[in-house]
Amino acid sequence: MVTFALQGMNVLRASNFQQPILEKSGDDLRIDWGSVLLAVPDQPGTASATQPQDLVESTFVSGKQLLDDDVDMPRRASEGAVLAVSLDLGD
Repeated sequence: MVTFALQGMNVLRASNFQQPILEKSGDDLRIDWGSVLLAVPDQPGTASATQPQDLVESTFVSGKQLLDDDVDMPRRASEGAVLAVSLDLGD
């Protein structure tokens, strides 16, 4: 998982370590290549982070701001890392 910034946006990305595009053949196969991108406007009241799921959930429930990105990368999805976004929608 990676976080990078574009003009006016924060973009979080998650992908497979290897990208074996079309290396397998046969029936009943799933795509195991590509990336998922989550783009968030860079504006006040918006926060994004890549963190372990339990930490994100406890931070959100307590009403606190998301912490800085977890820099222990790369990390397997099975280890519970998530792309997290918090938006202040006002009253």
